[in-house]
Amino acid sequence: MRSKALRSVLDAEAAFKAGRYDEAKKHGDQAIADSAGMQRYILIKMLERQSRSEQRISYF
Repeated sequence: MRSKALRSVLDAEAAFKAGRYDEAKKHGDQAIADSAGMQRYILIKMLERQSRSEQRISYF
């Protein structure tokens, strides 16, 4: 995959689904750091929305 940000998003989702929350946070932070502009804004907002959910099923 060419985009580092999207690869990190996929790695964060896979780690979250496997129950490795520390690794998911690391990959999620990396995805936000590697992204820019609208993509970065959307990742941050999706993370904020998911973190408030009691029935969270995905990292972003």
